[in-house]
Amino acid sequence: MLASETGCAQSETSSGEKLASVYDEPGVPVEAAVKRFTSEHLMFPVRLESESGVIDTGSVWGHSSPCLEDLNSDGLPDLILGDFSGKFQVYQNAGTSEAPKLKAPKVLKAGDVDAEVWIYCCIGSQARFGDLNGDGIRDMISNSYDPGHCYLFMGQGDGKFASREELKDRNGIPIRSKPTQTQNYESFGSFFELVDWESDGDLDLLIGCFDGHLMLRLNEGTTREAVFAADNIRIDCGGAPVKVKAHLCPDVADWDLDGLWDIVAGSDDGSVTWFRNTGTMTQPSFAEGEQLVPPHEGTGYEYLIWHQGEILPGIRSQVEVADWNADGKPDLLVGDFFTSFHIRKDITESDRKVVADLLKIGSPSAKAFGKKMQELRDDFAKRYPGDAIFSEKADKEWSKEYKALRESPEAKAMEGEEKELAQNLKPFLASTRGDGDRLFDLAQSHGHLWLFLRKDTKASPVLPRTRTQ
Repeated sequence: MLASETGCAQSETSSGEKLASVYDEPGVPVEAAVKRFTSEHLMFPVRLESESGVIDTGSVWGHSSPCLEDLNSDGLPDLILGDFSGKFQVYQNAGTSEAPKLKAPKVLKAGDVDAEVWIYCCIGSQARFGDLNGDGIRDMISNSYDPGHCYLFMGQGDGKFASREELKDRNGIPIRSKPTQTQNYESFGSFFELVDWESDGDLDLLIGCFDGHLMLRLNEGTTREAVFAADNIRIDCGGAPVKVKAHLCPDVADWDLDGLWDIVAGSDDGSVTWFRNTGTMTQPSFAEGEQLVPPHEGTGYEYLIWHQGEILPGIRSQVEVADWNADGKPDLLVGDFFTSFHIRKDITESDRKVVADLLKIGSPSAKAFGKKMQELRDDFAKRYPGDAIFSEKADKEWSKEYKALRESPEAKAMEGEEKELAQNLKPFLASTRGDGDRLFDLAQSHGHLWLFLRKDTKASPVLPRTRTQ
């Protein structure tokens, strides 16, 4: 219910509430965007490019999701970029360790077909690598939105992978964020990360959950035969569960260079959080999260962008930690998603004012509808606390009440206002995503890949370790 309906419904019903956020001020210099991002650890981000231009997965609804792996064994990490299509684009690194240079992308194959997982809401496919059978060849795993299971692509060497299979536990049950489910969507939108949790030589699994929590699935097997436990263990920090806003996308890396791997997590709101490992190699424990990247300002949808140089990272951050420029310090790669209107280049100053005024007025009824929607979510959270929200009774009631809300006077008024607004705005647009009569159809999607280089750090000079060592 909440995973499959409200996750996407919220994106659409937010239209008109905050249409023009940080990009609606003509003439504002790029420095205005720079002032909006300050970080103790990171420099101001830049969008990565390949020989094809700025990396943008917007043609497949964005949700860029980076991973670095040396697929061709030339000593240079290549970029494997997942996205909303559920496939994986490989950008071969034709540069050097100090100055990577990415070639045009090619689709990653598994068997005789494109490697692919099923995604249709909220996240992008996320590749992670590790040797699960001890043959010296690294294998690839991936998340999925539906059913949220962990998928395995066994490595065959030379950058080749076997056909997709489900990674299962010792009882033959697919590994997921909810081992025992009452509804099939309870594990939707899970992320997976390989890590040697107990430093015993085999690889365990971290599971980032749709609701923003983090779970652990221990490997009870060996380095040559993974046998995963039947249950998850909740990961805590500072005496409470690890938690981000939603859609926790974990990466394991020694962020502070103290010899212990930490957890760096992306989130639905675009933020990135560092959970420092305060334990030991065999008994990890974590401090409360420290924000590395702030949340995105606004909804992530339907922005009016005047200056490309003012674009900031969007929502639904998916992360990768790596030493991008070989200076001994871990840097941060962040994939994102947002939508924006593509304004004609020949627009006049008077037209510019008309567009800005249209979007400032927006759809007044959208605010009323959004309030009703939030009240409904809050009411269900009280009526059905915890896992009760996944019950059959809750599911039936939600479907009934959500349908009634979509047919309410507020919804009808919002639909009429948005149709009129879309028709007024369309003549000023150079291109649109679709040809419908909603703002949602007019705004184009984007999925950029941002590089946050690391500032100088006072951490001890211990060499960074890979996530699976």
